[in-house]
Amino acid sequence: MSNRTQVSHEILRYLLRHPDAQDTLKGISEWWLLEERLIQKYTEVEEALVKLVSRGFVLAKRTPESGTLYCLNKGKANVIKKIIEGSNNFD
Repeated sequence: MSNRTQVSHEILRYLLRHPDAQDTLKGISEWWLLEERLIQKYTEVEEALVKLVSRGFVLAKRTPESGTLYCLNKGKANVIKKIIEGSNNFD
């Protein structure tokens, strides 16, 4: 998908969620697209965390106050370093 098509889809998704919205070019660029990208990024982060927790690299701690907190599994730090350095395959 081209960048122009992607931006067009983001604008249309925003308008579907906010059918009465109207703004200037600057407002759309700064606010609408930012919201769309934050929503997309949230989903990507959520999917990445599910994968990292399932692999044991990240621990999920459920708390009544804050919901789920995520942190490094320190026991896997050496393996994680190798993955980040590219000497070990993540997938």
